[in-house]
Amino acid sequence: IAPDLTSGGAGKESSWLAATGDAFLSAVLTYGYPALGLTIFLGSFGLPLPHGIAVTVAGSLAAQGRIDWAWAGAAIALASVLGDIAGYALGRLLDRGVLERRGRWLGYTSERALRVRQLLARWGAWSVLITRTFVSYLGPAVNLIAGAAGYRLAGFIALTVLGRLIWTSAYL
Repeated sequence: IAPDLTSGGAGKESSWLAATGDAFLSAVLTYGYPALGLTIFLGSFGLPLPHGIAVTVAGSLAAQGRIDWAWAGAAIALASVLGDIAGYALGRLLDRGVLERRGRWLGYTSERALRVRQLLARWGAWSVLITRTFVSYLGPAVNLIAGAAGYRLAGFIALTVLGRLIWTSAYL
């Protein structure tokens, strides 16, 4: 749930979410690679965290010489791939009813599910790759749906690794 920027304030849930995102970004600045990896993993898994911003912050810190670019890139790529695989595994374990009732905290909404199903039907494997890069906000929903639909794990992992390397390079 995003803050209501039009009325100049944020709702109770939005302010909690913004504070959580700020806390994770502060942890990245304070604790470095472990906090960066955790933020990226949880964001890729589907929790509403500013993982894209965390990668950008890491890129800025690397440019300033405060962290190593290669270590940051490795942590980001590994954590994002593991988060995607964890989401896929959760999709394999859960049935659609559970996803409909409880999946919103993992990026699964009815609207996103419909969009993802249409994307998978139309573009197949390309939809996995595209949601790691250009439309990464749909990534967690694709992870769950691909897992629930029995999408081939080896293909999912290969496309996830390629897409996350592109995503990491672009943001970092």
